[in-house]
Amino acid sequence: MASIDDYLRTFPMHSAAVPTPFHPAFPVHELVAARRFYGDLLGCPEGRNSAEWED
Repeated sequence: MASIDDYLRTFPMHSAAVPTPFHPAFPVHELVAARRFYGDLLGCPEGRNSAEWED
């Protein structure tokens, strides 16, 4: 008689790849204030940016 372990080994075990998030995004109304808060106060590095958006 086969054990439960032998039975379970008959099923292929694949781990589903979970994608890593690119980065969190937070909509803001005041970009200058948000840059000061996240950059100066929290110390977050500034990514790509323009006058209208910030990564």
